[in-house]
Amino acid sequence: MPCAGAEAGWRADVGRGSMRGSGKRECFFGKEGGVTFSGGEPLLQPDFLKEALYLLKQKGYHTAVETSGAAPWDNFRKVTGFCGFVFI
Repeated sequence: MPCAGAEAGWRADVGRGSMRGSGKRECFFGKEGGVTFSGGEPLLQPDFLKEALYLLKQKGYHTAVETSGAAPWDNFRKVTGFCGFVFI
């Protein structure tokens, strides 16, 4: 049975510097899964994205950012050190 979102107990509170789960990591992310930020151009919110990527990396999740590239170059520099992949 697939699990997602609230069913898996996933909660992110980036402003408070925390990400919590119910322990059902494999159910939500799979054994090799992770988190991809996309849509609505995530690089237009570089501070939020940087902190979220940092917290996910600390928890051991694979991370990726999917972008159209329509963001200031400085925004790329802020986040690229914290994500595993950038897809343009």
